[in-house]
Amino acid sequence: MTIPDGVTTLSYSAFQGNQTVVSVVIPNSVTEIQSYAFMDCPCLEEVVLPESVKKIGDYAFSEIAALKEINLPDSITEIGTEAFRKCSGLTNIKLPEGLTALGGRAFAECENLAEIYIPAHLTDAGGYIEDENGNASYSSPFYGCAALRTVPSVYKGQTVGPLYTEGIFFRRSCGNPSGPFR
Repeated sequence: MTIPDGVTTLSYSAFQGNQTVVSVVIPNSVTEIQSYAFMDCPCLEEVVLPESVKKIGDYAFSEIAALKEINLPDSITEIGTEAFRKCSGLTNIKLPEGLTALGGRAFAECENLAEIYIPAHLTDAGGYIEDENGNASYSSPFYGCAALRTVPSVYKGQTVGPLYTEGIFFRRSCGNPSGPFR
């Protein structure tokens, strides 16, 4: 399915629960994908996002197990709460370089997500990124991503190698319990 050129916003719940859409091509005129736009579209395998998209709303692509890959353009500055939750087909994600706000549980329960890149300019992760004292919430952006073990990132000016879940992921350590951010 190709969204017609000239559309600027994909509205709240626009395709939510659609049982037939397999592929969506979004035109350059779209700047925002609102909440629940594609939530629970079980057959959706491919989404082509243009560089014009700046915001992905809460739950916009959540619960889409068939979605195996999505290219998030660097123009995106905000990804909402649970935007990609339970997209179990996703195996890797490169968060956009322009991203400044990542909603809580944005990629939660993406059980096959094994690789993620976090850009240096990310300043808000729904209140769940580790604070100066090393405190984080169980409700982090990547909660329940069991396959996630390494994170190439320049978050807080540090390149992160082994995943320390004491920080931005969950409150369990799978390596050095002191973590790289202490």
